[in-house]
Amino acid sequence: MTTREEEGVPAEVDADAQIGGLVKLGAGSFAYPPHEMPPRFLDDFLAGVALATTRLDFVSYHSYGDDPTQHLARIAGLDALLTFLGLTPERINAEWGRALDGLDPVYDTVEHGLFRAKVIGYMTIFGVTIAHEALVRDPGSGAGQLGLLTTGPPTHKPA
Repeated sequence: MTTREEEGVPAEVDADAQIGGLVKLGAGSFAYPPHEMPPRFLDDFLAGVALATTRLDFVSYHSYGDDPTQHLARIAGLDALLTFLGLTPERINAEWGRALDGLDPVYDTVEHGLFRAKVIGYMTIFGVTIAHEALVRDPGSGAGQLGLLTTGPPTHKPA
């Protein structure tokens, strides 16, 4: 009879099973660069997980775009890939927001509120359980800044 470690099961994972699976296993968060064509690293990673029947409790991704349908395309694509591979991890959008490609959005407008509502609605439809909206830049000083600290005129945040 082989031990769990000889079967390739790390001791940490085995220990987690003994305490009721309280630790969630996943991978780093994946971005969807618009210039990267399939198969992306995410595609290869998830295919490897499915092939090895490795435990995967969550998958985390990023989505940026100035049109809510860009976010819809990313989560729908992820959902289709997970379904195709027979994987059912929790979906986490660790970072989402506007790409600001030539846009200068005002964050306290009705338009921005509708943008956020649509993206949140899309994530809800596809079962995203955790999401974090991140602003790519400081929105500037003035009224309606959503409680954010700002550093001066609107500028792109450093990477």
